[in-house]
Amino acid sequence: MTGRIIKYLLIFFAMYFLGHFIMTMAYRYGKVPTIAVGILSLVIAIFTLLKAAHTSTESLQGSLCGCFLESFLNIWEFWE
Repeated sequence: MTGRIIKYLLIFFAMYFLGHFIMTMAYRYGKVPTIAVGILSLVIAIFTLLKAAHTSTESLQGSLCGCFLESFLNIWEFWE
């Protein structure tokens, strides 16, 4: 049980790191790449949310959806 929890935490933090890293790289190249990465993150968030409704690993899929949704919402920081 402890190994499974550690595995889920590592996956969650890896996805969180990748989301911020990719958005930071997109910020450097301007508006178009930032919007493209944001829209891609939204599509992946919707996909993982729909997948979470039909699998037994709802908590993991929901966490991944949250990471991608947070990455999508980081677009608004670009406009400030």
